Amino acid sequence: MDGVAERLARVEVTIWFLVDADAVSLTTMNMTRQWTQNVQVNRDVAIPIGPETLAGEARVVTEPSEMAKYWLSRPYLWLKKRPDGVFRVHFKY
Repeated sequence: MDGVAERLARVEVTIWFLVDADAVSLTTMNMTRQWTQNVQVNRDVAIPIGPETLAGEARVVTEPSEMAKYWLSRPYLWLKKRPDGVFRVHFKY
């Protein structure tokens, strides 16, 4: 990759997450954000938590019953009652 494409290929965002058993769930109020579009195209993600960076594979949560449990994961979601989208990340060990 050339320098410009290399810089554009990696996007870092600060995001809330919820630990759920052996996975991490990421919620968003807006599925049209750039990071959500990127994750839908490239499911490989790296999540820095403290001094470690964990590699994982994300998938979009589509089942309404599964998605319903994430509305409490972010305080401002109370206004909307549910996130616009949820990604579940399983880590590669």
